[in-house]
Amino acid sequence: MERLGVSSSVRDRLVGGQSPQYKGSYGGFIVIGCFVDGVAEGQIDAQMQPISALRLLVNNDSDMWVLLSEIFIQL
Repeated sequence: MERLGVSSSVRDRLVGGQSPQYKGSYGGFIVIGCFVDGVAEGQIDAQMQPISALRLLVNNDSDMWVLLSEIFIQL
């Protein structure tokens, strides 16, 4: 799972520097979670707010499809 923030300065702070907290992805997104046992989960820390987009990215070839059956966003 990846998130895109409203401001690039937040991304630069979280991804850059000598001890980055998160891994950056293309298009300005930050990786916040991954698939574990078929479930993708991630948390968006308060320091990452506000966000403008979430992206679910599959990096491996598979005969399976992704079925988005449940999404829970807590504010």
